[in-house]
Amino acid sequence: MNYIELSKESLKKEVKKLYDKVKKNYEYDCVVFIAKGAFLIGKDLAYYQNVPLLEVFATRKGNKFKKILRPLLKAIPRKIKKTLREKEAISSYHQDHSKRFVSFDEEIWKLYRNSKRILLVDDSVDTGNTIQSVYENIKEYFSNSEIKIACLNMFEKSKCKCKIDYYLYENSLINGPWSNDSKEYKNFYNEYQLWHSFSTFFPKRVSVAMATYNGEKYIKEQISSILKNLKENDELIISDDGSKDDTLKIIHSFEDQRIVLLEGPRKGIKQNFANAISNCSGKYIFLSDQDDYWKDDKIEIVLQAFQKYDALLVQHDCSLIQNETKKELVSSFFEFRKCGTGVIKNITKTTFLGCCMAFDARMKEVILPIPDNIDMHDQWIGVICEHYKKSIFISDKLIEYRRHEGTASDCFHHYPISKMIRNRIVLIKEYKERIRKK
Repeated sequence: MNYIELSKESLKKEVKKLYDKVKKNYEYDCVVFIAKGAFLIGKDLAYYQNVPLLEVFATRKGNKFKKILRPLLKAIPRKIKKTLREKEAISSYHQDHSKRFVSFDEEIWKLYRNSKRILLVDDSVDTGNTIQSVYENIKEYFSNSEIKIACLNMFEKSKCKCKIDYYLYENSLINGPWSNDSKEYKNFYNEYQLWHSFSTFFPKRVSVAMATYNGEKYIKEQISSILKNLKENDELIISDDGSKDDTLKIIHSFEDQRIVLLEGPRKGIKQNFANAISNCSGKYIFLSDQDDYWKDDKIEIVLQAFQKYDALLVQHDCSLIQNETKKELVSSFFEFRKCGTGVIKNITKTTFLGCCMAFDARMKEVILPIPDNIDMHDQWIGVICEHYKKSIFISDKLIEYRRHEGTASDCFHHYPISKMIRNRIVLIKEYKERIRKK
């Protein structure tokens, strides 16, 4: 019997091979993995296709016994463990104990009930009892969906129970980071727990936080461009600070369930944005002005950057256009402002721009509340995230940033020197105080 040992790094290569097989004829829109062993496999398959990742639990009586034996397994020599696994694989134990208890978090799953093409993922299919039980439960829940099964390995004896659509190996024993005796098990478990808590507390994928006030002139175009980017389970949270024009009427005219309109605190733009951010429930929060224009692939490109760089904040580039004529004033904000990372750099001269910014929702507890006495909310968010050294700037120009000035030199005003110094002193004081508390 073939024995395959995978590190986290080598596992990624194997999952990519599996994905290449799947994508040839199946464009799935949701991944369901059997917890928790198939987590890393499901996570990468969801990432490659940029689709939601859900988990399902399938337990049997023997699972509890394995937990008791976990400390002993680490002490057993590798050859003996391999022999024991081989005996387990060819035994009739799992066949004799075929009953599985399948469960999932319906509060999260119902958000994705309209998924049409589901990929069910496991690490290895032995007897087929587990995967078949899970398949039947998923089919009952997603009654109108197509479901296909993918795994790294399948055993011949499982064929009488279920059909495995995609796999890499047959009749092999695979030891991976999810294995109880793996040296990487602790890191795997911590990563899984972090994802699990994250998906539970932030069930939506994306939230867009928009602050509005008397924005009737361009808000229809802005909202339309945002909605093109959003999937069914995303949301646009709009905090309106008491508009007296037709802004609210235009927002209501969309009649889109993804839009949530809030009454703003009427304390200025910083607290208006804070109100929108505090009401976001997505894993990633994008900031939006009321008068720009988003490119159609903005969200997908930024989400890919979050995954690729394991970032807490992503800022993309943009072009600056004149409000009425759409004449290009600046081709690249990054070049114009010499953007880059660094706490000191961005306290001295901020290169963060809120309308080009998205951040991990876990940062909300550090960012909020936004102090009243600082100058700019986006500089505050950027500098706070910079403390954790997980900010990334990507060169993609993903919005047209509308400016109401006539030339590039008018685009960013400068306060008198005394006020600039005062603003930086206040920012440093608030920054140090917030980081000390958190």
